[in-house]
Amino acid sequence: MNQDSLKSVIAELTIAQVWQKLDLPGKIPNGNGVVCSPLRQDRHASFSVFNGGRRFKDHATGESGDVFDFFKAVTGLNGRGAVEAFINLARR
Repeated sequence: MNQDSLKSVIAELTIAQVWQKLDLPGKIPNGNGVVCSPLRQDRHASFSVFNGGRRFKDHATGESGDVFDFFKAVTGLNGRGAVEAFINLARR
């Protein structure tokens, strides 16, 4: 897997699509919005999705990033394994 493949998938997938493909609990953000965080227990919506569903910020922890950063945060994967799993997820 190369950087071009990773960049292509990042441009292709939204956080909502990754959320759905990973079958994460809670309300899936559709485009931009604020929902409860899938990264931790969250009683009040404090997880923002913006930039057309391509970026996120968890206001309680300060964690933020793009759709690939979101994927790594919810799966706990890093490095080459994260890249390969992310690209494979896009193919599903």
